Amino acid sequence: MGFVSLRYGNLAELQQAFGYDPVRTAVQSAIGKTTKKARTLISKEVRKTYNIKARDIAQVVSILPQASGRVLLWKGGRLPLDHFAPKFGMVKVDVNRGGRVHRAKRRRVSVRVRKDRGRQVSKHAFWGAGKNSGKQLIFQRSDQSDNKSDIEMKEGPAIPHMVAKVDERAVSDFVHADFENQFMHEMDRQIRKLMSSGR
Repeated sequence: MGFVSLRYGNLAELQQAFGYDPVRTAVQSAIGKTTKKARTLISKEVRKTYNIKARDIAQVVSILPQASGRVLLWKGGRLPLDHFAPKFGMVKVDVNRGGRVHRAKRRRVSVRVRKDRGRQVSKHAFWGAGKNSGKQLIFQRSDQSDNKSDIEMKEGPAIPHMVAKVDERAVSDFVHADFENQFMHEMDRQIRKLMSSGR
């Protein structure tokens, strides 16, 4: 048997030298490992900008099989603001009294959606228990001039929106480089198994 490079570009030569099944196993294993690493990379990139926990991202991502590999899919709508480090306390705000504006302390809800920006104070927001979960969420009235108007939950951006902001080229470059390394490693492992079995 002549020398065959373990690079993915030499797939036909590898199949001829070592058989279809070991090469197929190496490809599938490499795809699976690179996909999981890409999922982690994207999560980290999102969290560089957005003040969100890794588990929140992990809950809405799926790895879907396709004929040519795997696809990462993020689902879900806008996140309630309680996901973005909410605080309830005294903050300085502008108060208009008789046409004159001055600074005064008032109890307000604040959140930090993005790490590259400061905390945002929500003027009309308030804490309240969710109707079904009982979890403390952030709400506001649909009509600020009517205290009997409907209560609406305040929301931030959706995770698919955050993921869409990640540098696609950087992720693509990572996937191509990592897959090549993973394939070479997995192919080497398959060859060692063949050798140990005496085939």
